Amino acid sequence: MDGIAIKGRITPDHKVEGEAPADMPPGEIDILLIPRSSNGAGNPKLIAAFIGKLAAAGIKGRTKEQIDRDLEIERASWE
Repeated sequence: MDGIAIKGRITPDHKVEGEAPADMPPGEIDILLIPRSSNGAGNPKLIAAFIGKLAAAGIKGRTKEQIDRDLEIERASWE
């Protein structure tokens, strides 16, 4: 199943609340939190801090070469 976006909220006790579609199977998921407020949106310092947290958690982005390869494979599947 592809990823989906849902609306949710963070409670005062720092729990994440939201409702998944009925056709989504139970199980573990990954959550990416994107605040709706514009406070700090596009702020280079916040973005750098976020990228630093991803790196500290061992989450690595793809290299340009990996992205190019993936795009090549995807485009080849269209033919």
